[in-house]
Amino acid sequence: KYLSMDHSAAQAAGIYTGFYHYAILPDTNVPAEIIKDAQAQAQKVVWRIASIGGLTEKDLPVALDLENKCVKIRSSGSCEKYASRSTVTLWAETFLRDIKEKVGRTPILYSYSNFNVSVF
Repeated sequence: KYLSMDHSAAQAAGIYTGFYHYAILPDTNVPAEIIKDAQAQAQKVVWRIASIGGLTEKDLPVALDLENKCVKIRSSGSCEKYASRSTVTLWAETFLRDIKEKVGRTPILYSYSNFNVSVF
């Protein structure tokens, strides 16, 4: 509920702001379902940005945090099932492409060097 107020106040103070999306991958290996999920998550980001009136010159690119490929968790909290490399890649490429097309800025991929994905 504080997004609009905090965004405006930070920028009025000269602080650059940005949006961050933590990827939650779907439990499927069907390409059409993977694409649909990535598009739905990207659309939520677009709607959130629209809710504050869009981006300004003081907004950084949208960041996609992609560092967890667990799609099914055991009751103990450990991961029971991981998304395949091709699933992660298709999901990430779709999400990033949608954000770029709908927001008009190239997004950032945030991950780590040992994460097993090939994006662009």
